[in-house]
Amino acid sequence: MGKWLMLFALFIPAGAAILELSEDTVRIDFDLAEGDQQVRLFQGVARGDTVKLQLVYADTFDINGWGATLQFDGNQLGYVSGSFQASELIPELSVLIDETRLGKVGVGGRVLGFDTQNMAPSGALGTLTIVVKPGFRGSADLVIADVQLSVVGGEFDYANTYSARRGIVAATIEGTVPLLPGDFDGNGAVDFDDFFMFVDYFGGSDARFDLDGNGAIDFDDFFAFVDNFGTGT
Repeated sequence: MGKWLMLFALFIPAGAAILELSEDTVRIDFDLAEGDQQVRLFQGVARGDTVKLQLVYADTFDINGWGATLQFDGNQLGYVSGSFQASELIPELSVLIDETRLGKVGVGGRVLGFDTQNMAPSGALGTLTIVVKPGFRGSADLVIADVQLSVVGGEFDYANTYSARRGIVAATIEGTVPLLPGDFDGNGAVDFDDFFMFVDYFGGSDARFDLDGNGAIDFDDFFAFVDNFGTGT
């Protein structure tokens, strides 16, 4: 368990009430202006580009701590280490980040101790940056897999853990143009450099080279590669 999850666990009392969250309690917004501009699609990226996004809290509970796990295809996208910046929505938030798993990043934090600090029931939680990897295939989804909230209420502040939006696409990053099948290095042409890369991964299961999506890099993928060999944008 990551350190930030352990911190939340310390504040979960036995028999704590589980409150019901809406499915979009934490949202992704690509427009970094104040509030939720509802921009869930970011277009025009190329391999190597970075995309900054904002996480927005939208619910009726006053909270003094939160956590969210952002999930994505780790072959196509990656989290830029150290890029998470918490907003001022929760003063004196102790920030914690879990970036130990491919295709997932956990961000959030909590006010330490029991000194209650209320906050407005909505607003920007923070920003982070995603990098478009060499394996990007033209479109990749971002999913908010889990949400944890430290809800303010009563004599103490209790941390309640929920699952929200599990498996539901929260936002999408799209490329400038559809990528050529077989253009593994992204230079705009299917050439010998791509062939040598393909050979290195033949017989494996890396999704970047699985052109027919059957879970294996086999002769069907080779024939698909040959059909596109020599083409370019």
